[in-house]
Amino acid sequence: MSRNTHLASALAFSMALFTSSAAAYEEKEKEPFTGTASAGLCKLNISSGTSVPDFETCGTYNLYGGYRFTSWLHAEVGFQDYSNASTAIQKDLAGSYETEFTATTTFAGLGIHFPVHRTLIPYVRGGVLHYRGKLTVHEYFDDIYPEGSQTARDNGTGYYWATGLTLQSAQELRFILEFQQQVLQNIFEDSSRPLEARYNSIMLGFGF
Repeated sequence: MSRNTHLASALAFSMALFTSSAAAYEEKEKEPFTGTASAGLCKLNISSGTSVPDFETCGTYNLYGGYRFTSWLHAEVGFQDYSNASTAIQKDLAGSYETEFTATTTFAGLGIHFPVHRTLIPYVRGGVLHYRGKLTVHEYFDDIYPEGSQTARDNGTGYYWATGLTLQSAQELRFILEFQQQVLQNIFEDSSRPLEARYNSIMLGFGF
């Protein structure tokens, strides 16, 4: 057999496998509405055109629901909350300071599932988001001057994407392992030093 014949046979086999798996998955996905809750650890990276200290690991959770158009495509809307991410205390001649950042987001997008297996289903999802962010600087002056804090808030838009793996149980519950990234753009856009915040998260969750 020629190379083209082998390629055509492999492609036909792959399509047949995908079609049969999708049909089996379709039987499980008759309910059009979905709901998901997950939580995990996040790492915040902020870029501002200047040197920015590293932020410690933070926590996050999200809740989102959606509508299945087909066994492999759904729309989603949801909410995500990030706990305070803080830097290590930085010292200089005047004293020391610590920076904290926290945010919440609401998001909307699409998800694509790849039903190549009856129970283990990879997927990707992504879309746009709206954020509310808060930056706080705590200042300590080593008893020379009273310590204090300064806080600034902003809101704006950004985008997100995620890729993960769903384990489909016999009780119609889904267990989820996911890597996710949310990008908060143009924070403090009107200032002399606008920021971009990028959250990378590892999430565990469940859904129906």
